[in-house]
Amino acid sequence: FFFHMFARRVTQSFVRAYGTLPTSNIKVTTSQLKESRAKEVSQTPDSLQLDTYEQVEAKINDPKESFMAVADSYKRYLQRLQMEESGPANSNHFSVYDGLARQPFTIDQYFNFIKGSEYDPDNWTIDQLEEFYFVPHPEPFSMGLYLQNLVAYRTLRRLGYRGPQQRELAKNYYISAGENTLEWLNPSPAPYHTYEELCIIKEPPSFVHGEHPRAESEIKLE
Repeated sequence: FFFHMFARRVTQSFVRAYGTLPTSNIKVTTSQLKESRAKEVSQTPDSLQLDTYEQVEAKINDPKESFMAVADSYKRYLQRLQMEESGPANSNHFSVYDGLARQPFTIDQYFNFIKGSEYDPDNWTIDQLEEFYFVPHPEPFSMGLYLQNLVAYRTLRRLGYRGPQQRELAKNYYISAGENTLEWLNPSPAPYHTYEELCIIKEPPSFVHGEHPRAESEIKLE
């Protein structure tokens, strides 16, 4: 189970980073993903036009520059420093493991291991691609929140809403994966006005009267 979740997570992150938005006639391949990764790691601070220290200082001393312009320039300067300190990246390494002393496996090793399986991008269908792209990705990431988003996505998908349509729905509606009680559906503190329509609460069997795992007589004795 844990390997399946791990393989799904690694492949998903790689496709999100180096794939292109799916259409009805697109086919994502492993070679395309590797080429995109190689193109990314070949970029330098100069090719990205990241600000230098002199450019940041000039904007600080320029009274016409706004505070946000100076802040953005400083962020780009920090990104330049980080890239210069870390040095050139290896196109065959996962960037998520850059902080480790040794990579647990390379990109080639990973794709060779999953080749021919359901996790191989060469075998993905358009429905799988849409799921990878359009399931909301919580930040910071947690498996619990991601699984809730996955349930909500698949529920709407069964109702006929494809990925791009779900993105439009999310702008006006909150799509819930389903909860047992209302407190998990409201922000904290709860707003003064909550629902235009009454919510439908589906209780699990353990909460239904007469189906409690303990006998009703035992509860009365207490």
